[in-house]
Amino acid sequence: IALRIIAYATIGKTAIASDLSALAAVQKQDGGFAPIAGYASSPLTTSLALVALAESQSTKLASAGQAVAFLTRIQGADGGWSFFGGSNDSSPYLTGHILLALSQYKHLYNLSTAIGKGIAYLKKVQASDGSWGKGQDILLFTALAVSGCATEQVSTKTEVGKGITYLLSKQASNGSFDLDPFVTDDAHQALDSQKSDLSIVRSDITLNPASVAAGVELTVSGVVHNLGSKEAKQFELRLYLGNPSSGGTLLDQTTVVSVAGGGKSSFSLKWKKAEPAGSHYLFVV
Repeated sequence: IALRIIAYATIGKTAIASDLSALAAVQKQDGGFAPIAGYASSPLTTSLALVALAESQSTKLASAGQAVAFLTRIQGADGGWSFFGGSNDSSPYLTGHILLALSQYKHLYNLSTAIGKGIAYLKKVQASDGSWGKGQDILLFTALAVSGCATEQVSTKTEVGKGITYLLSKQASNGSFDLDPFVTDDAHQALDSQKSDLSIVRSDITLNPASVAAGVELTVSGVVHNLGSKEAKQFELRLYLGNPSSGGTLLDQTTVVSVAGGGKSSFSLKWKKAEPAGSHYLFVV
């Protein structure tokens, strides 16, 4: 379910409401998510569920909060995460996955300690050639570790740079990595981690006045986050009545001058003459 929600977000489509409900319904009592019904919660599956909830801008914050608590609770003493909850060595691959998930919630929850420990673990286990892991999975491990480190780009610039240099040195002449589409996708995401990545979450949006009357100006305020490592410069934010991909009406727009990597910026947009009473959907893009 989580992968389907992420796939919809990747192509710019809204997640199916029934999928979001089904995902929340299979959450286990410990806050985690299991890969198969009847199995114990899995840190990897839980991290994917968190990404799905974030990408879909789900309002199910209670579900996300419980999943975040599960992941921070099972973090290893070395700062990493293991596939079996501390019963074996931590995995750079899994730790990178979980850091990617937690980074999308650090503006909602105090995750500085957990993320800091995870970053410290990845720094400690990076090889001198810039790679992570060993054997046939070294490119896969390196790709996820680079992406995880890049969530805290200020303190990991050296490690990310070495990891990317290693990945590029192993890229095949046809552009792939390990001639494997799965590894290639993760590697390209790692290479893209040094770009800007703008995000707006529903919980950051406020309306003033909260109760709208026909003909009254409505102010929509919020925060745009740059989850990437590169500064985002000179971009437009637009307010629409209705989904813009389905013919929504442009109500207002503003230019944001700059948002630093890992930073955020407040914005304000206006609906100058609100419509009569009824249900209306506003989109900020």
